[in-house]
Amino acid sequence: MPIRDEKSGNVGIITTQESKENGVLLTQAAIGNNMVTKAKSATFSIGKTAWHGDDGKSMEQRFQERVGELVTQMSKFRKQFKVAADAFQKTKMTFSGKSGVDQDDLIMTFIIMTYWVQKAINSGA
Repeated sequence: MPIRDEKSGNVGIITTQESKENGVLLTQAAIGNNMVTKAKSATFSIGKTAWHGDDGKSMEQRFQERVGELVTQMSKFRKQFKVAADAFQKTKMTFSGKSGVDQDDLIMTFIIMTYWVQKAINSGA
């Protein structure tokens, strides 16, 4: 069953600052309470090596590489404040792990997934 936007009915997930912030808090709680684990078998990963055919790596090795990338992205993820340019604007707060060379796609996916899974559990889905 696909996740649908409550207002539009479209399949997919709309991310807002509120859902990101709640997702960060839920992710911190899940990690802090040792609620994050991995399957013992049949791991699956999509990443930079997944489409290169036979590179001599097992699915488990690819999975471990993605976990390493996720941990790296987590270590660079932070709350950022963009100061208002003038008195008529507000200072904005965002979450990001991006920099000139770093990406945050894995950690953002993890955070958003944590938020929506918890929301589905709370709704009885």
